[in-house]
Amino acid sequence: MNTLQIRLIRFSVTVYQQMQGIKNDSLLSGIASQLVRSATSTGANYSEAQSASSGKDFHNKVRIALKELKESQYWICFLRESNAQVEQLQEMYRESEELVRILSTICKKTDPQIKK
Repeated sequence: MNTLQIRLIRFSVTVYQQMQGIKNDSLLSGIASQLVRSATSTGANYSEAQSASSGKDFHNKVRIALKELKESQYWICFLRESNAQVEQLQEMYRESEELVRILSTICKKTDPQIKK
């Protein structure tokens, strides 16, 4: 397992743990579930990319991971703007920003459409 995979797992676990506090809120429970799904999907898609059958397959899976991560950022921003009582919201957003930059760079460097 590489360093990025470990960071994505830690991000997913942090999101999961922090969402436990609002899962009983009837209005926010759906948002919490959606955030957990997109955060965990990010790591799962990146891990799947590690076994890609081609460079194009690798790029597509990383791009999907990036899309899921950006969805996670949306839900984190939603929770922040709604003043949800989540302890590590700012830290989660900061980590998601760093992960977006990393995955974006990987996408750019592996894009089969760009001539090397």
